Amino acid sequence: MCRFISFAVPDGPPYYASGAMKAVTRCEEHDWMMNGPVGADDLCPIGRVEKAVEDGLAKIARAVGQ
Repeated sequence: MCRFISFAVPDGPPYYASGAMKAVTRCEEHDWMMNGPVGADDLCPIGRVEKAVEDGLAKIARAVGQ
């Protein structure tokens, strides 16, 4: 699943240390950058696709009776 790291970066030129900042979050598992902070239970877009595939395969396995 996704592991996130959030940090602040300058928000556009001019890039001053005391200028406007924005929060970004990086999924370390899938190397995906997102704007803003995310919650502990959130997933990046790739993580959501992986979870949907796992859930779908589990449904198929239950329907087949394995």
